[in-house]
Amino acid sequence: GASLILSSKFGNKKRIEVKAEKGKQEVCNYLLDSQLVSDPVKTHLAFNDSLFFQQSDFLETNIPFHVKQGVYRKAIRFNSQKSHFDIHLNKNYKHVVARGNVERDGKDALALHLNTEQDPLEFKLNFPGLENSLHTYGITLTHKHGQYVELKTEFPYFQGFRINNIHDGDGRQKREIIWNGKNLGIMEIKGEIRS
Repeated sequence: GASLILSSKFGNKKRIEVKAEKGKQEVCNYLLDSQLVSDPVKTHLAFNDSLFFQQSDFLETNIPFHVKQGVYRKAIRFNSQKSHFDIHLNKNYKHVVARGNVERDGKDALALHLNTEQDPLEFKLNFPGLENSLHTYGITLTHKHGQYVELKTEFPYFQGFRINNIHDGDGRQKREIIWNGKNLGIMEIKGEIRS
């Protein structure tokens, strides 16, 4: 059987707990604590959750076959997962600052960072290596309005790309394309781009 418990601790803090049992033994437990603080200028959201499985292969035995194959198999095999996410919204300037992390069986599994207050804008996502893997996979997206967009990765075969706006004084829209560290050339955009 399964049970769902919703409770409010202190007005702006909420708790959700889901438990699953099989034969009077708990096989899964999920707990989510959230908090919302808001005023006319700022909003702050915080999420903390934990997920526990009695057996590390719980997801593996209870999800569709195609997910169990390849790289996903290691990603779904764990006993416990904890995560924390903080989101700050500035309503006046329409900025977002968000940070978060996920930990599986005591090891870092994901880190997230987004900041639209700074220039250039920055978004980072990092996946430390899975068990028996030497690779850390990460993505950083940087955007300097009117100048460039850049995606950097920590993947073994793809380093990323960068698109630079070229301002040469003739009024034409040109973009320089750099792919995996190699300059592919300059592209000219003719006409108007409308949304």
